[in-house]
Amino acid sequence: MLEYRALNKKAINCMRMAALIGTVILLVIAIVLVIFLRDVIWLMLLLGALLALDAVYVIAVPIIRYKRYKYRITEDEIDVIEGFIWVKREIVPIERLHKIEIAQGPIDRLYKLAKVEVTTAGGDVTIRFLERDVAERIADSLKIRINTIARKEKVEDADDERKVQMPS
Repeated sequence: MLEYRALNKKAINCMRMAALIGTVILLVIAIVLVIFLRDVIWLMLLLGALLALDAVYVIAVPIIRYKRYKYRITEDEIDVIEGFIWVKREIVPIERLHKIEIAQGPIDRLYKLAKVEVTTAGGDVTIRFLERDVAERIADSLKIRINTIARKEKVEDADDERKVQMPS
């Protein structure tokens, strides 16, 4: 059985940057609210508490998510485990894959990371925070496996059709 793979350490900084952008947005909203609602002390205290909590989120959550995130690709399936509070595990059979895509958001590009998005008949699974070359190797490997399965099924279908057409 293949071992789970962990992420590159750059993933922590990528997660942290995404959380920091969320914090900046929250800070802008807080500043606007404080400007317009200066007399509401409880609101200012609430916003201060939220910002303090958000600072902890920016520092601690990426480390926890990094430690929990793992993925494994076997001959038969893709298995991804991720989460912070709620940990989820997604297992997708390779034979059900329809589409493979490599994607990069602006923060991913900053850290030279990418994600492999796989679409199946039953839904999607994403392997995140991969180095770009690793993402390309995974996508190429999955594409080869899908094509091999498709060719095998095509040969089996042709054999079944010949058997039906043969007189008994």
